Amino acid sequence: MSLERNIGWLAGVVDGEGSLSLSPRYDRRVTDAGRQSLYVRAALEIENTSEALVQKVRTVLNSLGVANGHICKTFMPTKRFQATDGTVHSGDKGYHRVTVSARKPLRTLLYVLLPELTVKVAAAHLLLSFLDRTVDYTSYRPTLVDLELCQQLRELQGRREKPFPMDQWVSRLRTVDGEPIPCQAEGSMQYRTSEGVEARP
Repeated sequence: MSLERNIGWLAGVVDGEGSLSLSPRYDRRVTDAGRQSLYVRAALEIENTSEALVQKVRTVLNSLGVANGHICKTFMPTKRFQATDGTVHSGDKGYHRVTVSARKPLRTLLYVLLPELTVKVAAAHLLLSFLDRTVDYTSYRPTLVDLELCQQLRELQGRREKPFPMDQWVSRLRTVDGEPIPCQAEGSMQYRTSEGVEARP
């Protein structure tokens, strides 16, 4: 396929089978050692029971210059059921997944796909607002703004049955003078002081 057709095909797969996520996480081992370990993971995942489809996704990603890891296969256990002929089936269905989570490749990919997306346009914009600010940081400490983006994405995806635990994650943010850092300056770190917000290289 031509480059344009590859992009259109992949955008359709992302709209139908893809998942865009922005999730706060922490390393318990680092936290137990008394250090702050909160980070936000942005990712695009595509999973399907068809290995051929997921393999094609990976091939198209490679053609677009987007690095991605290996395809992992997982099993989604379901209840055993009995067919009308008396045969018992396990119901376990395997599915395959490919993930793009490195910030620079993910940002590049989203900008390429954005004009062709329909269902996932709003979610892509939320991820890009995070990636545009953080892509050049080798080490980035999440802020209130980042947690609010995580919350907005969850609500956009209709996951209101399990509310985003904002208070839990805010308590893990880096603080200065007892206050969480609200944001980070372009190309620098921002620190809240008693006189206001000060940017330092």
